[in-house]
Amino acid sequence: MGWTALVSGWLSGCGVKQYLPAGPALSAKERAGLAEPGPSAVTYTSAPSVPFPVLPLQVWGVHYDLDLVLESTHPRYDMHEYARVQSARGPVWFAKDALAATKTQSIVADLDDLDSWVPELGVPRKMGPVQVTGDTDGAQLDLTLRYENLEGEPVVVTYAGKRPHRPLRRRNGNTMGHSADLVMAVLDIPKREFAKRASITIDGQPYAIRKLLGLVKLQVALEQTQGGLAVARFRQTATDEGFSTDLHGPWRLREEGATLVAEQDDGFRRLSYTFRVGDDRLELQGMAVHQYGIEAPILTMVLSPALPDVRRRFDGVHTSRFAVDVNDQRGQAVGHIATSWQGDQVQLRVTPEAPQWVADRPLQATIRSDGDQVDVDIRRVDRP
Repeated sequence: MGWTALVSGWLSGCGVKQYLPAGPALSAKERAGLAEPGPSAVTYTSAPSVPFPVLPLQVWGVHYDLDLVLESTHPRYDMHEYARVQSARGPVWFAKDALAATKTQSIVADLDDLDSWVPELGVPRKMGPVQVTGDTDGAQLDLTLRYENLEGEPVVVTYAGKRPHRPLRRRNGNTMGHSADLVMAVLDIPKREFAKRASITIDGQPYAIRKLLGLVKLQVALEQTQGGLAVARFRQTATDEGFSTDLHGPWRLREEGATLVAEQDDGFRRLSYTFRVGDDRLELQGMAVHQYGIEAPILTMVLSPALPDVRRRFDGVHTSRFAVDVNDQRGQAVGHIATSWQGDQVQLRVTPEAPQWVADRPLQATIRSDGDQVDVDIRRVDRP
């Protein structure tokens, strides 16, 4: 038995489940039952308020081909993450530090247009150099990272160990409570390797790598994909090609069989929302995220039955089930969405059910239209 398997087995025996990926939230049979969303079956009592499809929820996703994760003994931070993505500009590194008290993550990256990268994620950001030297692509990683964190403190990190290469049997990763106020996050961790050695120095002071139960150093290299739904506020307005939002920019519409697809492509990631078309209705049946250089979607969310057309009034409360697939892992998360009219606005209550770290992050979206524009406000709410 290898070192990784030994550590995983030992952690399971100690009951430290939050550090170990789980299996899917849905069985293959359960997920197959949501594969072909039908219409909402509501009876509409008004005409559409706007000519374009409305985005009632904010989907997001990002794939890291290499992700180094350390937990330090620093009194203010508990986790440090150094994630790399491939882009048309070449590899880009993101330095992420999580505050111990709130679990809020910040991002530092050497990008002049950092705010435009995955703009649907409202995490604190700082543009600055992230210098990476050493071997980052071989079978054995041996590298040093240097950057300045959000507080202006210089940080130096070293990491040495095997590149993650052995597939994990269970891949549904725990979010560890990070950025719970900003995202409903689902993870896929296909590969993992513990480091041979690692170190971190912040503002000239070295800090030890924290040990789980005093024995296992929390220093690991991963491949990882993250995605789900995000807290967001944006306004939609009509354009000649479809519509635009003040958060994302222009969207384009294209017909695909009996569906209408709304897409927003910034060259790094492409968001797509698929609506059922018929009888002057546009009902959202699925959302997906694609990323540069990766053919298949890195995240898919299916809604069954489709959500009602929120441009049109209807009576009562409509409930849809949802499932989230990450990479080729189907049914990593599951829940339901209740949609209803409350006075002059539509409300969607998103209640994730499993896994537990996703179930802890329900959302509520409020949608209001004045005929020319649509305002969407998506917030975190308490569990019922």
